[in-house]
Amino acid sequence: FNLIKSAFSSDLISGIAFGLSIGLIFLGSFSIFLLKILSTLIHETEHEKIQKTLVLSIALLFYKKKEQSEMIFSKFFREKDPILRYSSILIKTLAYAETGNFQIVRKFLKILASDSSNEVKKASVIGIGFIFYSKFEIIKKIFKQMSCNYNPFIRYGVCFGIALSVGGKKHKEGIELLKKLTEDPVDFVRSAAFMSLGLIFFQQKDSYEKNEIKKFLRLNLKNKNTCNFSRFGIIIGFSFIEFLGKKKKFHNKNINSKEEKIIGAFLFIQHWSWLPFLPFILL
Repeated sequence: FNLIKSAFSSDLISGIAFGLSIGLIFLGSFSIFLLKILSTLIHETEHEKIQKTLVLSIALLFYKKKEQSEMIFSKFFREKDPILRYSSILIKTLAYAETGNFQIVRKFLKILASDSSNEVKKASVIGIGFIFYSKFEIIKKIFKQMSCNYNPFIRYGVCFGIALSVGGKKHKEGIELLKKLTEDPVDFVRSAAFMSLGLIFFQQKDSYEKNEIKKFLRLNLKNKNTCNFSRFGIIIGFSFIEFLGKKKKFHNKNINSKEEKIIGAFLFIQHWSWLPFLPFILL
């Protein structure tokens, strides 16, 4: 324990790298020993970025561990500390990724209505996208309703939730919802919407729809009224379509690569708290 603790206390970057590596190495292992250590370190470290990395590592331990996640979810979600409630959402998200489990979605929707933390709300919406990975038709009504929510953090989550649930299929409703969100009054929501359009189309072959989205992104990039936050999202989104799309697939039918795609997307979306998470989309 002291050896692990010293690795986290050395410096910020090393602490983040070490914390994340634990989760990736022991992905889906459900190690009680590591769970206790990481949970203790969350309270002992003062760095928010390291805390969030520890939370991610805990969630990675529970990948595809549905039954084991229930007790920890209940324990963490009763905590007053929002970082632990946030952790409980991430645990459930990875435990039930791709399952299409409506019972978990109902839990997340209740949390949206009751929890005071915007981080918890945002994670809950994105979690629904992971649970209904490539199943947009089933969940589209919920995302459509949430896209009009007064809370920008929920609308931000909707952007990535749509991208995850659309999954390489040309769902016009999903694309139109994202295009509407690119006009959102809040800059970080617009940025997420532009990125999400790129996520949908970088897995697809050249088509009329794909070319139209490229034109749409170019037009917004050239617009003098486009803010820097939105430009960042446009550039990332356009790079997915124009460059990554020729070699990588965000949604792949190859069973052996699905785990990498889920985890890559999960970590990529954490760029909200630390930009170096962006390259994980390449997994």
